[in-house]
Amino acid sequence: MIFYIAACMLLCKCSPLPHIANDQANEITTTEYGRSFLAEHSFAELKIVIQFVHDPSGYIEAVEDIQGISDYLSVYRRYFNEKAKAPSDFYDFFLRKQFGTINAQKIRVLTFLLIKCQKSALFSELLADVYTNYFSIDPSPFINDLKKRTEWKAVFDSLISASWLTLETGLKKMGFSEFENEIREYINSMRRISKYGRRN
Repeated sequence: MIFYIAACMLLCKCSPLPHIANDQANEITTTEYGRSFLAEHSFAELKIVIQFVHDPSGYIEAVEDIQGISDYLSVYRRYFNEKAKAPSDFYDFFLRKQFGTINAQKIRVLTFLLIKCQKSALFSELLADVYTNYFSIDPSPFINDLKKRTEWKAVFDSLISASWLTLETGLKKMGFSEFENEIREYINSMRRISKYGRRN
């Protein structure tokens, strides 16, 4: 309970987000890891990423062009875990708090994070679980998002770490448009590679 209250305070909107982001970014600069990180990264971008963490749907457009957003999130994760004295990890708390429900904008955020955060094994796995759970219920809004993207295959590359049975449930509910058939084709090719180590 104490952790939950402390964590909620870190991600609360009790004052304007730019002020919260500026305060938290300044706190990060007081740490050794923060100074080391900011020697090669942008303080301004760190503040934008912190605002995104507090309000992903509202700030998705602001972070879409930030290179290495996974690195920024990793630094914030360390800050959050130390401040909240967390028995649970920031990534898990963030996903539970921000994605307890789903809509088109949140799907956009999830897809973006799946594509951009693949080098973070833990975060990728948690993102994949959230994505497949909602995808299995109703894949249509996810298909609508994916067909706008040239990198849609990278999403399914990330979903390999999630439960195949859950993902398969959603795949069975898809329609038979040209794009949905292309998804099936790609999934089948991935499964053959996984089984035999090469494309058949």
